[in-house]
Amino acid sequence: MYEKQSAILRVKRRLAFQGSAAKLRLHLDNNRVDDIGNGEAKEYQIQSGQHSIKVVLWTGKASQSMNINGKNGEIIELTCGIDNRGIFLMPMPPEQSKAQSQASSAQTITIVCAFAVGALFVALNFPFGNTIPGYYIQGFIGGCLGAMIGYAIAAIRRK
Repeated sequence: MYEKQSAILRVKRRLAFQGSAAKLRLHLDNNRVDDIGNGEAKEYQIQSGQHSIKVVLWTGKASQSMNINGKNGEIIELTCGIDNRGIFLMPMPPEQSKAQSQASSAQTITIVCAFAVGALFVALNFPFGNTIPGYYIQGFIGGCLGAMIGYAIAAIRRK
């Protein structure tokens, strides 16, 4: 269990295609503590008080930092990632935390369905037979159909 004179720091990296292969290095009070991959979430016990948090691209050429003040028993949630403007690090509002996990779940369902139905169409040789162009067409049509099915399932689960 966590000590009484401590706070919890949760850092979640947004799941995104851009920069997905790059690890971000997390520094706490100028000490490297961990690497965060695409879509990962990490949790740390920190002492109460002021701390500096910094995320750095693995090359060391880009970074973003902020200061936090952890109070006893407090949970501090931050989100980080890479987008078209570069690296970002910011506090995560509680309602965004729930919405982000729901969006990530919907994306996963859609992608899995697209691959599964696409592979099924290719395996069954439906509807274009055993030709190379047929495989591409079958995979594309099956993938599109699977994505639509996955999107529908995700929409139903949100309700």
